[in-house]
Amino acid sequence: QLAQLIGIRHRDEELQRTVSAIVAIGVTNDQGLWQPLLMELGRGLKRTGKRLTLESYSEVENKWLTNRFERAVDTSADREADDEVRAAVVELIGCFPPERSRAKLLDLLTVESPEPVQIAVMRAMADDHDTALEKRLLDLWPGFTPESKRIALETMLSREDRTILWLQAAVDGKVSAAEIDSIRRDMLKEHANPQIKLLAERA
Repeated sequence: QLAQLIGIRHRDEELQRTVSAIVAIGVTNDQGLWQPLLMELGRGLKRTGKRLTLESYSEVENKWLTNRFERAVDTSADREADDEVRAAVVELIGCFPPERSRAKLLDLLTVESPEPVQIAVMRAMADDHDTALEKRLLDLWPGFTPESKRIALETMLSREDRTILWLQAAVDGKVSAAEIDSIRRDMLKEHANPQIKLLAERA
């Protein structure tokens, strides 16, 4: 948890020392040691809207982090790998900048992907301000399992811009407004955003 706190504080000197220490551990190839530390650091950075920006570190550290990213991408796409292992590396991929991770994550968000992988992708991309995730979720909506659909709904209703897209899809008949409970529907109908309020009344 110290690594996560360092990520949250986002102090350059602390980050540099921490990444250097993780890389030093990582060169031993002991995944059980470096992966939890790198994951916690990435979680902390994401909590403040930051990412594991490779350009911030030395050439050696940059190369090691790039290698970890590429290996995580390979594992995430490996259909022979355990679903939970794939989901874990999806979270790690999401700790890197969206311009590097977005396309890789979207490639994993398919109807054929296992439920844990689908959910991990949604969570990894939840704070991405690009609209690619929303469009993909709406396209795949009918094929989601109940649990994947629940997480997808949470994702769509987590921000006003996404809520508008989901409600418009409900108005257009692409999704069903019955998928949200009556309490939340009533809240949307009383929403401070007039566009959300109007769409909720029409959905």
